Amino acid sequence: MDDVVQPLLRTRWGARQMVPQGSPGYARLLDAIDQRVTAGRGSAGLAEVLARSGVRYLLVRNDLARGDLLGAWPARVRQALDGSPGVKRVAAFGFQPGGWGDDAVGSRDQPYPAVEVYQVGGAQQVASLVAADGAVRLRGGPEGLLDLADAGVLKGRPVLVGDDASDLGGTSVASDAARLRTRSRSEIRAQIGPTLPAGAEPDASGGLGPDPGDPAWDGARTVAEYAGVKAVTASSSAADPDTPVGLEDPSALPSAAFDGDPATQWTTGGTRGPVGQWLRVDLPARLDPGALQVAFARNDLLGPAPARVAVETERGSREQDVRPVAGTQTLTAPPGPTSWVRLRIVAVAGTPPEGARVGVRELSIPGVTAERYLRLPAVPRQRGGTTSPQVMGRVTPPRSECMRGSVRWVCSPDLARGDEDGPVLRRVFTGRGGTAAVTGRAVVTDPGLADRLTRGHARTRVVASSTWTAEAPAQPRSAVDGDPATTWIAAGGDKRPTLTLSWGRTLKVGEVTVTRPPGVRGAMTVTVLGRHGAVREGLLDGAGRLRFAPMRTDRVTLRFMTSQIPVQVSEVAIPGVPGVPSAPNASGGRAARPFTTSCGTGPDLTLNGRAVQTRVSGTADDVLAGRPVTFRACRDVRLADGDNRVSAGGGRFRVDALTVDPGGALAGAAPGRTEPVTVRSWDAGERRVQVNAQRRSVLVVNENYNAGWEAATENGGRLRPVRLDGWRQGFEVPAGTSGTITLRYAPDTAYRGALFGGLALLALLVPVAVRRPGRGTPPAPGPLPAAPPRAPGTR
Repeated sequence: MDDVVQPLLRTRWGARQMVPQGSPGYARLLDAIDQRVTAGRGSAGLAEVLARSGVRYLLVRNDLARGDLLGAWPARVRQALDGSPGVKRVAAFGFQPGGWGDDAVGSRDQPYPAVEVYQVGGAQQVASLVAADGAVRLRGGPEGLLDLADAGVLKGRPVLVGDDASDLGGTSVASDAARLRTRSRSEIRAQIGPTLPAGAEPDASGGLGPDPGDPAWDGARTVAEYAGVKAVTASSSAADPDTPVGLEDPSALPSAAFDGDPATQWTTGGTRGPVGQWLRVDLPARLDPGALQVAFARNDLLGPAPARVAVETERGSREQDVRPVAGTQTLTAPPGPTSWVRLRIVAVAGTPPEGARVGVRELSIPGVTAERYLRLPAVPRQRGGTTSPQVMGRVTPPRSECMRGSVRWVCSPDLARGDEDGPVLRRVFTGRGGTAAVTGRAVVTDPGLADRLTRGHARTRVVASSTWTAEAPAQPRSAVDGDPATTWIAAGGDKRPTLTLSWGRTLKVGEVTVTRPPGVRGAMTVTVLGRHGAVREGLLDGAGRLRFAPMRTDRVTLRFMTSQIPVQVSEVAIPGVPGVPSAPNASGGRAARPFTTSCGTGPDLTLNGRAVQTRVSGTADDVLAGRPVTFRACRDVRLADGDNRVSAGGGRFRVDALTVDPGGALAGAAPGRTEPVTVRSWDAGERRVQVNAQRRSVLVVNENYNAGWEAATENGGRLRPVRLDGWRQGFEVPAGTSGTITLRYAPDTAYRGALFGGLALLALLVPVAVRRPGRGTPPAPGPLPAAPPRAPGTR
């Protein structure tokens, strides 16, 4: 829909609407930006892409109906923009009516101004001149600009997408951003399907269709394939683009049941009920599967769990009961070799309600490993026969379980949403041999590692009996970091959770103060356990304080008892016991401390079956806020001539982006040279700009490319139109060009000619019509005809 603010402004305006406007490339880039902001994922690359696109201000509407945002909470938006260096808030207006609970679990909608304005530093003018040498030729889609910027590739260089202006050359870079997939035409943030295999056709029925396409990049789509099996398919999944909004889960595709991670699962789509749904794997060769190991999801939010299933092969079908357990159980397949195995749901434990679904967390077949890879588009052989740089990433960033609100961090597992890559990023690309540097960005997912990277020399250590989530703002250290915005949250099933604090020296302890979020009310009893069996217990007073007979100890265990579950503790203060470095946005500044780890301590990385050691660089602020840190391989890797399979992440890190840079072609490239131009005049159909091009350049206009625009120099020389970034208007300017360039929209001349010609013809016809003699008085109106007889049975 059009924004209500748009007619109040006298400036150029851009927004992603339900019907793509401008051009496919523009719509795709806006989609990618929206996905990042919705996930709260800011970066320097996001700021750079906005700036090079001529975006000077961002209007943030915090007054929109929350049910229509599909996860784009104001907290996520602000987190993304605040996490993008060069983007800063410059104005705010209005307020949000109503109250809020102020706790760390349910307070997702914290107070914000109704409207905020952010400024993008270094935004380009509407027109500029950029040197044509050093261009990047992107094999992928315009949305790949974000990954290029994050990888430090753009640097102001012109980008030609696909086959645009093919004779201009440029360093070819392969990107996995342009996916072959199906999406809903009625949603922007939801109902986007997973990457399809090569040769598949996006579904175009029932309001579905492919991403907006263009001949320049339609042949450079990234596609899915499997290693270890031929295919993994299912009757439906929650990752399908026709899954109802609110039930979709991009991570719940069929391959999630074979990834070895019990935290992920295949989930059915929910529109046809759970009974009859199936999951199938096509094997690499005929074999006798024998016994299958299966773990079913047991989640009341899905509905009744499977009670009876059938294991089917070419040899027949064997039905069997499912034990009501959350762990792995054994199912048997019909004996004999087969080329495929299918698991079908026969019955569930109870009457399934409308929208009920089932899930399979893991399915394993002896001797079979199924890994899902995404294949990048092949790049024409580079000069000298070297491998082209490869830039890979997650096009739909996962959403974390925690987000930073205006007052405090709020965390809940249902805030999270995964993506189709799952815990491990797997890609396959075409190489030409040689060596390459490997770099990337990764999020620390292991709480213990996050604590080790950020605690510095703090002596105080804290452990808990449980946590609500594995993310840093809700970890036990949040109870001793001195920051009221962070909160340790115990697991929902932990009725008497404990915190154990140790500080390395004996102190006399006779008092403890427990601070909880203001929205968490109700009495709390605290039991204090010290050394040598010392026990104290009491009810916290109105200030959260408990005083007791002193004990000498170097540690205490605090047991909390309250009626409000899950237990939330923002701070525990014991006189004489120091805290740990604070989380982001707290005073003191220690959270921004940089670090670089030793070789072999970074994300797991495997190239063509061989492990590659990595190291990590970042700041404690990045780790505690859940932002990506950078990593690099300790030494250059050797590439194969042909397919190269790379997998990254899992365990302690989630890898969000990966760059393979043969010979340092990207890292060593010089920044682009951008020169300002002088705008002499600028209107809707004609513009004049003054340029002085010492070298071959491109005149860039930060508007959608339109073939109707023409450009000419003072001596009448026509300039060739060039599309940049897959959507921006440009014209090639020869070296030595100086003076005024006139831009004219050619169809406007024909339109105006036709308009004035029509007016002239109308002027000739009017006198004739006025002089035309009358032909008598018009007849009086007659009665209406009778209504037709009513059909039987109507009324």
